[in-house]
Amino acid sequence: MKAFFTKSVCAIVGLAAKEKTRYALNSVKVEVCEGETRFIATNGRYLGIIESKNNLVNDDRKSEAGETIAPLEAFKDSASDYPTQSAISRKPATGYKQIQTPGAAEGDLEPTAYDVSVTGSDKSQNETKRIYRNIEGTYPKFDGVIPEDAAKATVYLDAKLLKVVADSLVKFRTDESDQPIVKLEIRDETTAIVFETENLGELQTMKVILMPCDRMQR
Repeated sequence: MKAFFTKSVCAIVGLAAKEKTRYALNSVKVEVCEGETRFIATNGRYLGIIESKNNLVNDDRKSEAGETIAPLEAFKDSASDYPTQSAISRKPATGYKQIQTPGAAEGDLEPTAYDVSVTGSDKSQNETKRIYRNIEGTYPKFDGVIPEDAAKATVYLDAKLLKVVADSLVKFRTDESDQPIVKLEIRDETTAIVFETENLGELQTMKVILMPCDRMQR
């Protein structure tokens, strides 16, 4: 399995779990299938998926399908050291064990672990390679939480403005709640969106009105 990715893909790291005890979630899952790649990260409360159709190896053949659970460091290092494009690949580590899965033929072997390697060019155009240990374990099943029915409304927002709104709403909550709840009112794709939260300690309410973007500005 080999997957190419650019520096922008490293943004997925921010959606992974930060607690070291949540071993499988403190990672990025990489899936390669028929030349397409998905990078997945979640902390159990939110889920991020980056899909990329650009996954050709140097001789223009599609990369072998596969998946791996890569440590966050593989992407953090790439973001800082490889400014253009990196490649993440997985290969079996040395050493094999007996397969215990039902239906496996007696004597079948499987790798005991996988190495994850990341290659890329640094700012001086020197190609470097780092080796990481693939995270062993089961990544949570996430497909079931992705909505499949048609959306009731589609609204386009400026992500930078959305961050300003969210930061302001959190700052308003002087009760320092770990979960500052915000009510979101969406009417249609052209009407202003209303964000509202309450400061229960001071009996105050804050509303922020944000206009959608024209879809042609995307």
